[in-house]
Amino acid sequence: MNSGQGIEQAQEKFDAIKTQLEDLKIELEGQLSTISGRYDVMKDNMIETEVRPTTTNTTIHLVGLAWVPKD
Repeated sequence: MNSGQGIEQAQEKFDAIKTQLEDLKIELEGQLSTISGRYDVMKDNMIETEVRPTTTNTTIHLVGLAWVPKD
């Protein structure tokens, strides 16, 4: 095999992978729009209700603190 054939095969492989990537991107967009559509329908059926907490009969069992250190 000479270097010209190797380059040609590499280019063909690259083109095939690039086509496969584009197909996967199209499939992903379709799946994302399907999932988004499901949640948009659920959003329309939701009713927002405000519930205010009361101070009676409230017991704190645990207090925690979490942080992410800056790099």
